[in-house]
Amino acid sequence: MSSDHSGQPRLCLDFGTAFSKASLYLGGALPAREAVLPLAIGAISRADHPFLTPSVMFVDEGRILIGPVALERAQRAASVNRDPILSFKTILAARDLEPALAQKIPPSVDPTSTLRQRDTLVLYLAHLDQLVRAVIKGDATLPPSAADAARRYTSPIWRMRDEADRTMSRLFDEAAIVSVRLGERLIAPDGVSIAQAKDALDKGEQTLGIGQLEASVFEAHAAAAAYAAFSRAPQRFVLVVDMGAGTTDLAGFERLEGGDGQALSEVVRARQSCGLAGNEIDEVLVNLALAKSRPRRGLSEEQLWRSLRLSARKLKRDLFLNGKCAFEHDGKVRTLMLGELTRAPAFKAFCRAFAEICAASVRAVAERAKLAGESKLTILLAGGGANLKFLTEVANAAGARGGEGLKIEIETFGVNWYLPRGYDPFLQDAFPQVAISLGGALAHLADEPANAAALA
Repeated sequence: MSSDHSGQPRLCLDFGTAFSKASLYLGGALPAREAVLPLAIGAISRADHPFLTPSVMFVDEGRILIGPVALERAQRAASVNRDPILSFKTILAARDLEPALAQKIPPSVDPTSTLRQRDTLVLYLAHLDQLVRAVIKGDATLPPSAADAARRYTSPIWRMRDEADRTMSRLFDEAAIVSVRLGERLIAPDGVSIAQAKDALDKGEQTLGIGQLEASVFEAHAAAAAYAAFSRAPQRFVLVVDMGAGTTDLAGFERLEGGDGQALSEVVRARQSCGLAGNEIDEVLVNLALAKSRPRRGLSEEQLWRSLRLSARKLKRDLFLNGKCAFEHDGKVRTLMLGELTRAPAFKAFCRAFAEICAASVRAVAERAKLAGESKLTILLAGGGANLKFLTEVANAAGARGGEGLKIEIETFGVNWYLPRGYDPFLQDAFPQVAISLGGALAHLADEPANAAALA
């Protein structure tokens, strides 16, 4: 796919299952890692991390809340059988996309039965647009025109790019109109009324295409582009394992000789996408927590499950960081130890299955490396799961199984790498997530049909 904006500014949105990120490529003659920067959309949305904002929407008393305030309100409403929308991109995996987008949102999410799946996606894209505009407006070093730069988005390897881009191009255009009509109400703590949202959505749907979307970028390709730009010592053969909340994407690359060293040729047989990802681990964790608890009188097991599910990501973070996590139930604090998770049969089955999938991709890259006379292969851990210790162990097992005869090195995204401009080193733990939008903004798409991903 060719790009008409190769030397111009462009924005890349990575609206992940758990968190969304955004990066801006400034264009011009700057070296790649100096020409791109992450945008602090989390700071604008009042999230816990300045570069990450929760991918959450909640309908409450006739108003639509998006981001951290939606998650907070959903946690308070867990006892009344109300659900938030915790992911927007997974609908794009539907076999028949247009009918899926036309479906109504369940009553547990939207009691008014007003919103369709496409409406929530358009509103969320408009919300991200307002966050991006607020960041650019507040940064005197950025040109105001950057707010209107062409858009990209990152995508798991679910379907052919052209098929998804036709639909997403329309949704991005509608979101641009909705963003203009609703403005800062989309990022206000009290949200926007359903009536206001529906009026803006109707106007957006009637608008002719304005061509805001440039293209999608496969997430693993984006990770590889970021690796080529920011790694201090990029290796020749690399398998990217990008574990997010909803999917894990795998893609293998060979770094080509000559030029600036940032051209990457894809090993097509290594490309995979699977549902063994963070949400699966969350489910195991929630079930373990449920087994330690008994619903108090008046609180059903379903309501307790709903409450734990909304806290699962924080519990998981604490569990892997501190070796334990704590949650309150029925006035008592209960503790779950990391060993309880790692010994759980469901978690062990997850790791075995994931190692098998990884080994197949390792094998494909290893075959090409051996043909080239290379003795080493690097497995690069990216995405929100990159810092989880068990993923390193699984990658080592996959390397031993699929990379016989090669030295296998495991590298975590961002460790001892160059950092983009404006990025605080103390925030490095989140770099594996932020880097996907950085690489998506950098990736040169013209050669991808020929299985190459190079930096602009």
